[in-house]
Amino acid sequence: MMRAISFLYECSHPKMIPKQNQINQSMSNSLIKKTLLYCSSFFLVFIAVLAIELLPVQFAKATALYNRVMKRDVRCSNCSQLFPDGTSTHELAYRGEGILPKQTLTALRKLERTGKLVRVQDKDYYYTATMNYSAPLLLPKAAGFLDLLGQRYAQKCADRSLSYVPFKITSMTRSIESVQALQQENKVAIKRSPHLKGKTMDISYTAFSGQQAQLHAFISALSELRQEKKCFVKYEESTGCLHITVR
Repeated sequence: MMRAISFLYECSHPKMIPKQNQINQSMSNSLIKKTLLYCSSFFLVFIAVLAIELLPVQFAKATALYNRVMKRDVRCSNCSQLFPDGTSTHELAYRGEGILPKQTLTALRKLERTGKLVRVQDKDYYYTATMNYSAPLLLPKAAGFLDLLGQRYAQKCADRSLSYVPFKITSMTRSIESVQALQQENKVAIKRSPHLKGKTMDISYTAFSGQQAQLHAFISALSELRQEKKCFVKYEESTGCLHITVR
């Protein structure tokens, strides 16, 4: 009898604790959702800021790789007429300046430690490819030329309302041994290469594949600098690059 009375009482007076637990649980879930939303927003902002800092060079690398895989064609219009300077012409730039050819890449790196050569690293203007037959080292004058070229090219892009695409440097200073090794793979490589002396670099025009307008802007900037007697340039269609020696 007493159990029956107790049962009827509990039915007519439901406990509040389970309901309160439900409210607490709901509030907890809401707080968790808000926290996750806040963290996600913060993470997206962080990624956006990071992208702004890194995108120009990284995007250019990714685009160049994609275009190479897709085998997109790229044309360097009038480059053979604009950039005809042969090896003997490039040699003129080394009268009175330049380094003596070194036997090994290790010997070239020693010149970096003494300050004779400087290391060229990725910047907003350009990026360097992986180099198997050269070191990313140049005489300070030549490294400064790369910045000048980047500035002039950037201005061309701005004048034409184009987004800036960093250019790709594929080769810089070589050693006697690395030239010999390169000759085994590249038939146009020569023994007395201007790359041995510290002011010569190769810039890939094929890396602009799919971005022809930017390539035209880059060619215009480089052509101007050549006309201003700041460099010699040879168009090398077989290697897809522009062979440049700073004057």
